[in-house]
Amino acid sequence: MTERATLLEVNGSHVLPVLLVPVWLTVVPLLVPSGPWHRAAAHVCAGVLVGFVVLSGFSIGMFYAPSALVMVLAAAQLTGRRVVGRREDGDLLERR
Repeated sequence: MTERATLLEVNGSHVLPVLLVPVWLTVVPLLVPSGPWHRAAAHVCAGVLVGFVVLSGFSIGMFYAPSALVMVLAAAQLTGRRVVGRREDGDLLERR
């Protein structure tokens, strides 16, 4: 009979920070304020997340592939946005 074990059972709880790296990569662009740094953070995090998926593709990487795809699409949406100022109510004035 074949025994089965989970990732946590085999590797212990020290594997949890590694599993949370992709989660933090998706949170970072949400924490950066709008502007050029927001766009840069989104592109860098999307690239690192794609790299994580490729490097860990045969084990856990494919579980993160959908989020990597969404991150790349979201970063691509930000590429064409240019912030030219703010309105009095705080909304951004954008130009495509």
